[in-house]
Amino acid sequence: AIAGIPELVTPGETGWLVPAGSAPAFADAVEALLDTPVATLSQMGAEGSRRVNAEHNAVTEAARLRALIEDVTER
Repeated sequence: AIAGIPELVTPGETGWLVPAGSAPAFADAVEALLDTPVATLSQMGAEGSRRVNAEHNAVTEAARLRALIEDVTER
């Protein structure tokens, strides 16, 4: 659970989050992963991919950044 990862990962929906440096929490997450059916893991991966493409598309983000920079330089 560092940087922007929690924006993309919803526990049980698109993956698991564990506190940085917590070996017990990591072990619990791995155990949950191993207990999760493959079909569910596939659905979680598809949802995660959909979120990244919808909310963090490189082309869209570059256009936003460009607009921001142009706005600042026009002042």
